[in-house]
Parts: sequence; structure tokens; C-alpha cells
Amino acid sequence: MGKCIHCHKEITLKEGEVNCPNCGMPPYYCWNCYNKISGEGKQCKVCGFFPCFNCGVCGEKCRFSEHMIAIKNKEGREIIEYFYDIKLGLIRKSCPKGVPISYAKAKLRNAALKLKGFNVKSEGDKKAFNERYKKMIDWPVGKTWSINKEREEGFYGAELREISNLGICLGKVRKNIEINKKTKQEYELFERVEEEQCHLVNRENLIVKQCPKCRKNYEITKLFCDKCVYEKGDKKGLFCDLKERKSSVDYCQLNRKDFKIKKEDKNEL
Repeated sequence: MGKCIHCHKEITLKEGEVNCPNCGMPPYYCWNCYNKISGEGKQCKVCGFFPCFNCGVCGEKCRFSEHMIAIKNKEGREIIEYFYDIKLGLIRKSCPKGVPISYAKAKLRNAALKLKGFNVKSEGDKKAFNERYKKMIDWPVGKTWSINKEREEGFYGAELREISNLGICLGKVRKNIEINKKTKQEYELFERVEEEQCHLVNRENLIVKQCPKCRKNYEITKLFCDKCVYEKGDKKGLFCDLKERKSSVDYCQLNRKDFKIKKEDKNEL
């Protein structure tokens, strides 16, 4: 998976494929030792990347070593329960404010772009998302909610969780961990607050301009590719127009190693 370093086309190698199916060259460089990597060998089942034959590492963000450390002193049933908890989403990494890493590094970037009208299917979707966010912002300071309860009041559960976590980063929401009096289990309770925006939030450079032909990225103010030209049609000979694309910039700038693992209970109010 990824982009070939030679022809710059998106490819996904199958096990046994040595070179890029488009240009025939070894398509990747190892992030650790910069040796060329091909699909010859077994793909890592944890991260989906092929291990480097030179240094032995696979994907830069592979969690294999993390799991090995976590189960080092466990036996039998404990190991199985550990991986079942991961599969069920009961173990996840979160920032000090309680935002899960999957939101901080990916989902919140999409949410921030939706507020700007990017990455939506229609104007209606943009309006609906902005109205739901505004509804939360208009709640009085001190109001609390759980995802299940507000979902019954007309919110979509997944979207409300997305908006609530976005609010945490922007200083509009705080996440508290409460105890269910009946079951004695923990659950998430969100609270409307007015605080400073997290200093690690990056709301800039979430969109780039990209050439549809060579896939090179440019700053958002750039209009045309520097080298690619139209080969036919009314624009023949002119530099190619750039298209807006999501950038690879993380919405949250907190280092991944600073997200802490926490076991969570999904039984909410």
C-alpha cells in the first residue's frame, strides 16, 4: 500500500509481487534504513506493510512491538483477553484530555474540514453538520451529555462523538469519567465548558492543492502545476489546473508516544 517512489502512482502490492506493476521498479524505501523494499516476502499482519530485508522493520507506526511489551508478563487467557479487548475497541490510546488517537490523528481533521464545507457530499450535508455543531456550541456552560442519551434526542451517535471530541480540542467541551450507580461501571460524560483551545491543535494546512497528473502537492494559493501540461482539448499546452485535496497533516500535533493506553467500558448511560 502506498505510492511508488519512481512512477508516483498509488499501488497495493500482493504477497509475492516484487516490483511496482506500473513501472517495474522496487516501489518503496524503508523509513528506517532507506533500503529499497519490494513485496517479496510476507506482509505484516499488524500494520499491512512489508518488512525490510535489510533491517527487519515494517511500517513506521506498526504496533507489533507495543503488543509484545504488553503481553510480556501475561499468560494464556490474559493474552487472549488482551487482544479481544483491542478487537472490541475497549483498549485505545488517548491524549491527556481524553481524545482517542483515532480521532486526534484522522477523524477530527475530517470534521474540521466539514465545518469549512470540504469533504461533504452536498451543501445540504455541510449545512446539517454545521447546524449540529452549532447546536452543541449553543448549549449552556455546565450542560452534560452522554452519547447514547443525546442520540435519542436527534443526534447521530458517531457524528455526536466526532463533534464532542472536536469540541474538546477547541476548548468547548470537557470529557469526564463517571461511575454508573447501578452497574458500578465507568462511562464517558461530556460537559460544555469555555476554556482555551488546545495549543497542539493545527487548523492550518489541512487542505493542499494537487496536480491530478503527477500528484505533486502545492500550497493552497497555487493555481497551476509547474511542469504538467494538458496534451489535448481546449487547454492543450497550458499548465494543468490544481485540485483541492486533504493534506496528510495531523489535526493534533501531539507525538504518538504521548497518547496513553486506557481500557474503557462501552456501557454508557
